[in-house]
Order: sequence, then structure tokens, then C-alpha cells
Amino acid sequence: MDAQEPDERSMVNAAVADVTPRFPMVDPADVERAVRAEVHRISTHARVKTFVPVLAARQARVLLTRRVA
Repeated sequence: MDAQEPDERSMVNAAVADVTPRFPMVDPADVERAVRAEVHRISTHARVKTFVPVLAARQARVLLTRRVA
């Protein structure tokens, strides 16, 4: 039995839920835009999609931290 891979929307939602509380001063649309770009970038090259939201959230936090600082 093959495990169903998460779709891009659910990966974005999971990563946004992780990143948004850490950046209350950033517009939620900007957070979602940064996360969506990272999810897309990572998932296009990933064979296993399980950790894409975690990796995308981590990278989005780095990018947003640079913007805020």
C-alpha cells in the first residue's frame, strides 16, 4: 500500500501555521507568499514530500527574519 503524498496546499497550510505566530508584525499574506514559494521550490525536487512543510517553514523563517531585521 502506497502512502498518499500531501498536496501542495496542505503543505503550505502546515508551514504557514508554524511560521505565522512567530512573525505577528509581518502581514500574513507576506508570510504565506514566502512559505508558498519555499514549498514549491523544495517540493519540485523532493522525492519524499513528508518533510517539505518543515523545511519550507524553516527557510521562510530565515527569509522573514532577514526582512524584519
